[in-house]
Amino acid sequence: MRRATCEFGLTALMLLAVVSGVRWLFAPDGYGGGGVAFALLGAGVGVLLGALMLSAPGRWSGGHLNPAVTVALWRLG
Repeated sequence: MRRATCEFGLTALMLLAVVSGVRWLFAPDGYGGGGVAFALLGAGVGVLLGALMLSAPGRWSGGHLNPAVTVALWRLG
């Protein structure tokens, strides 16, 4: 159960960060999209994923950060 909880928390944090990043970078009052915004988003997501996978909860859960894996871990115990 601890693995599923860690996986769920990391996935939720990742989704929150990515959606927030897209909102900030591609909003009309933000960068407005384009190559710079895509580069910033890609770099930010890469750093975030690396940090989440190397964190203690990431090591406990296996660092999959995939909702399907979260549900499977929860169902299988």
